[in-house]
Amino acid sequence: MGVGEWAYHLLSKLYSNTKKVSAEKVEVALRHIQMGRESQDNEQWHMLLWADLCHQKGIKLCWFRHFVIPKMMTLVYFWITRVMYWLNPVSSFAMNAAFESHAEHEYMAYAKEHPEFENAPVDSAWFKYYSKQESLAALIRRVGLDERDHMNHSLEEIERLRKA
Repeated sequence: MGVGEWAYHLLSKLYSNTKKVSAEKVEVALRHIQMGRESQDNEQWHMLLWADLCHQKGIKLCWFRHFVIPKMMTLVYFWITRVMYWLNPVSSFAMNAAFESHAEHEYMAYAKEHPEFENAPVDSAWFKYYSKQESLAALIRRVGLDERDHMNHSLEEIERLRKA
């Protein structure tokens, strides 16, 4: 979620400097770019799946609540984490891990609160790009597990950065 963009910025700054850039700094920046791309793609699949399912069920979303407010929240989160990354990348990854942990627990709780989703078949054109699930409950849990993966990647990166 934006980590790749921060890393691109850092990499550009490093290369625009006339001093020699260490291979280690370049490796870290490239790793952050890759992490950011993978996380962004995965989150995009989640959004596309949810949008498709809402469309299939004829659910109309309020433009202000489901478009304007999320965009504003994303922008604030982006700038907070960007500043944190500039100051101390470990703190930025720690905050991301906390957000991802919260998201995982919310998805799991939602699936548990709706046992009727266990027998609700789910289909989407996006399943040719994202792992197909047999029920809505399974899809919700799969997305929750993706959030856990993002959290674990952030925690692993914190450990790598602390060792460096």
